[in-house]
Amino acid sequence: MPLGLDEFLECLAIDGKWHTLSELVAFTRLTEEKVEKIAQFFARYGFIQFDETEGKAKIDPSLRKVVLSTLDLEKKAPLIVLKRT
Repeated sequence: MPLGLDEFLECLAIDGKWHTLSELVAFTRLTEEKVEKIAQFFARYGFIQFDETEGKAKIDPSLRKVVLSTLDLEKKAPLIVLKRT
């Protein structure tokens, strides 16, 4: 996927919650215009829910599973704490 689309989906997939356009802009380092166009595109095909009024997006649970399965372990679990016994 072109640069930016992966990051867009990763941001939404990490926790599966609603994210504002501002959060997506910060995560992807794309302009707000580009992030909004990406959100509209993915929403058009049912990959995400996009609330244009509130300016927030949420990934579809099925796509979230696919995206999470492609992420590096570091991105899935950025902090792993091992207990010594």
